[in-house]
Amino acid sequence: MKTIVSSVFITGVLLAAVGGIEARDSGAREPISSLPFVITNGGSFYVTTNLTGTNGIMVLASDVTIDLNGFVLTGVDSSGSGIVARSPVNLAGGITNISVRNGAVRGWSGHGIFALGVRNGRLDHLDVSSNAFSGITLDENSDISNCDARDNGSFGIVAGEKSTVRNCLARGNRDDGFQLGNGSHISSSVTVENHGSGMLLRANCGASDCAATLNTGTGILAALAGCQIRDNTCISNNPNASASGAGIFVYGDNCRVEGNTLSGNGFAGITQFDGITNTFLAKNKGQGIGTNSIVIPSGGVLEAGGNAEITPVSSVK
Repeated sequence: MKTIVSSVFITGVLLAAVGGIEARDSGAREPISSLPFVITNGGSFYVTTNLTGTNGIMVLASDVTIDLNGFVLTGVDSSGSGIVARSPVNLAGGITNISVRNGAVRGWSGHGIFALGVRNGRLDHLDVSSNAFSGITLDENSDISNCDARDNGSFGIVAGEKSTVRNCLARGNRDDGFQLGNGSHISSSVTVENHGSGMLLRANCGASDCAATLNTGTGILAALAGCQIRDNTCISNNPNASASGAGIFVYGDNCRVEGNTLSGNGFAGITQFDGITNTFLAKNKGQGIGTNSIVIPSGGVLEAGGNAEITPVSSVK
């Protein structure tokens, strides 16, 4: 699927690496009072005030906690990225256990928070908005909670394999609101008015108790096999009624779509790609803008269970 690594991001990495303040772990929390700021050893750090810069915080070590302390990191024109974590080439096994919490990262010309290739990232209570590229990008085994990603120039929130996303919002991003790597799960989250799909799920992902509304593409897209899509609400997605979009679109075999409520989605409430097999649908209710609430193309296989509850409704209370 799509992955963005921009020249702006690379430039930001290089500038921060040579121009930042180098921080070393002294065993106590260390202040971050200016930008750029480079962290080369594990430890706990906290921001002391709102900060503006051409480059943000660069993390080059494992076991780092950054508390934004309620403050905002803001980029200027032609800036790099807000917070970047990456493994030095000479570090065997890469870096792990990076945590960022409690603040905002806004207006950077690169990414908001970018940690591709870093395992076990943790983000909590963050507002990551109006950045030129992605809002949040983390890699495998990440945990993202209580975060907002709004009006970013690419994806809202990207989480790698075996990650967890909960209680998050993706709104008004120029591509997909959420993208989840294989074996990940998203719950109790909202994706609205994104210009791609509301959320894209790769193999063996789960989505539960989420809401996808007014996204230009599909509300919830199961892009690969084995996804579980349960108890979600999808309203008014795919407004152009493209046959490649719907409230829920299944592109992978052996997916289960159960207990979802659908209303006013273009083309269909639920559909699957031609040739996909063993899609199980149960206890879903609602409709698309057209007359069909479930559309299964020629060659598709539908194993339906309990969908007698599907009824035409014009709104979801």
